[in-house]
Amino acid sequence: MGRLGRDVSVVGLGSGSLACHAKAGENWTFFEIDPEVVRLARDPKMFRFVSECAPSAAVVLGDARLTLTASPQQYDLIVLDAFSSDAIPVHLLTREALRGYLARLSPHGVILMHISNRHMELLKVVAAIGAGEGLVTYARQDGSANISSELHANALVAALAHNEADLGPLRQKGWQKAEPSAVAPWTDDYSDIIGAIFRKKFGR
Repeated sequence: MGRLGRDVSVVGLGSGSLACHAKAGENWTFFEIDPEVVRLARDPKMFRFVSECAPSAAVVLGDARLTLTASPQQYDLIVLDAFSSDAIPVHLLTREALRGYLARLSPHGVILMHISNRHMELLKVVAAIGAGEGLVTYARQDGSANISSELHANALVAALAHNEADLGPLRQKGWQKAEPSAVAPWTDDYSDIIGAIFRKKFGR
């Protein structure tokens, strides 16, 4: 994906595998709500991603909707990797949440959202909230895994930025622009889970 900046924040630590994308000179901060996840990710007997790839990366405990917004730092890249194939934290995927991320994003920064989901179509939602804040949205689905099992899905990632030029090399690497549709942006007062499920099931 290339170097999009040296200050990186990641919402959702998981096993810490994203830490192995860190490059020399970059500053990575993980925001994680569950202290047990942090303990396991830092335990080299369980996972070695953090201990081997980014042992000095900071981890901030708490709901990222609050802790990231409260951070005094600006980030060149904000990665949201807190969604799973079974459920999504809706409060992280609203227009108000996006405004909080933008407050911490550097002027030419990029927001990446991992929005793979077995049950819901979320790209149109992301494109809608992005358009509402004057952002462009590009997306890419990884088809290389060729997974057909009902228990898995190829990864779908959305990238949002103020300008297409800020996305740098992404546009030359198979990413497609996601145009706004009739889908309404989700807010703290409105979300359409049923609509997202119907779009996934019926493809519309």
